[in-house]
Amino acid sequence: MSDFEDLDFDVEEQTTIQSKTPTQSKTPITNITAGPKKNVFFKSTVGPERTEKLSVGENTPVRDVRDTLANIFGLNPNDFHLSHAGRTLDESAPIGDYGVDNGDEILLIPHSTAG
Repeated sequence: MSDFEDLDFDVEEQTTIQSKTPTQSKTPITNITAGPKKNVFFKSTVGPERTEKLSVGENTPVRDVRDTLANIFGLNPNDFHLSHAGRTLDESAPIGDYGVDNGDEILLIPHSTAG
């Protein structure tokens, strides 16, 4: 006789679990790991200088990466753009289009307000 023979419960019974996370949380729902992953350092030149390391999929749109970084750094995503190797990254292009490799650094550059 096994210890489990004495258990008496209905396996078909389902319990509903309520999530405490709001439906519209601050973190965007993105596929930051689309495609092969690269470990990239993101350095903020907006506000206090800070660097964060993220694993990013090559096929992930730059816009999704920027929105995720905005949450991590506590910034408005419309206040900065991303730059790699002296090139500004287009928001609609996948991050892999810019030759980003493991260990590379991408800068968060503030949008110019000069007129």
